[in-house]
Amino acid sequence: MKKFINDLSLSALLICLFVAINVLGQETKRILFIGNSYTFVNNLPEVFTDVANSQNKKVDCQSVAQGGAMFQTHTTSTDAVPKIQEGNWDFIVLQGQSQEVAFPDGQFMAQVYPYARQLDSIAKKYNPKARVIFFDTWGYRYGDEMNCQYYDAFCTFESMSKRLLDNYKLMAKNFKSDVSPVGAAWLNSWQADSNIVLHSSDNSHPNINGTYLAACCFYEIIFKEKISNASYPSSIPQNIAEYLQDIASKTTFDKLDSWCFTKSDTVSALNTINENSAFDFCAYCSNGNITITPKNFDGSAVLEIYSTNGSLLFKKNITVNDNVPQVFNYSSTPTKNMIIVRLSTAEGVKTVKVQE
Repeated sequence: MKKFINDLSLSALLICLFVAINVLGQETKRILFIGNSYTFVNNLPEVFTDVANSQNKKVDCQSVAQGGAMFQTHTTSTDAVPKIQEGNWDFIVLQGQSQEVAFPDGQFMAQVYPYARQLDSIAKKYNPKARVIFFDTWGYRYGDEMNCQYYDAFCTFESMSKRLLDNYKLMAKNFKSDVSPVGAAWLNSWQADSNIVLHSSDNSHPNINGTYLAACCFYEIIFKEKISNASYPSSIPQNIAEYLQDIASKTTFDKLDSWCFTKSDTVSALNTINENSAFDFCAYCSNGNITITPKNFDGSAVLEIYSTNGSLLFKKNITVNDNVPQVFNYSSTPTKNMIIVRLSTAEGVKTVKVQE
């Protein structure tokens, strides 16, 4: 028994050392949050950092967050633009004032859109390899009573959240940036269980549940990975934390193609096909299974499946035979979206797009 305990302790030590080496060997991702009190209440960057660390990711998060700041505020401040211009950011998060992105069309296009575009352009000019992510925020818990009389979208939490999402997504798509669908996740949580409160007592800012849900969404949009057994603030019960992680995944990771409009180097590479080879293959999807039939090749190959935004969904070393179909299960939750299938062999690399 004593020897068993010693062996078990040694195994645990080796596992811990492996995890530590794995984390130490990773590149630190530098993330800049530009926003306001929706960012600094409960310290979203810190909660996100804890989540990322628990998933064995190294991040360096910094923020410029001023209470009530609009996009226009940040374009003229002495803090936001210089911070962006420091360069070497991997991700830059842009968050507007709580109401402005839900403004009526004319007001939104005149008072919000141009300044969001200006910040987006500055971010990309000084950080050409960075992804810009718009922070989709949420509606007030009972709507915005003051502005409801002027514009129906402000009248309820649901309608305000949907209006915010539509315009954040519009900007991201037009600017070729991404969206962290935090507000959409809040709405999904409210529709699934309205007893789990995400707003603070002022019915506008997030409580710790709301900030944690935001952090989980940011993890999945930044790393394009599904969150799993993440850490959570001690003030959140475990069952609530697991519920919020699930909401984040169903909203964000399961629908990545709906939120990512940045054309990554991965996507560009996937669209490059080796035409100088007789080797080819056919692919067919059904219920999370993919059938691969190679043409003019026998031997070892690497099968990779990506979403259209470049996220790796499946990778496997396989052995193929000419004209012999093989079936592989790559997903338990197919989304009916287009996927990119790549087969790499000694004869070349071929890529096809397939409907799930």
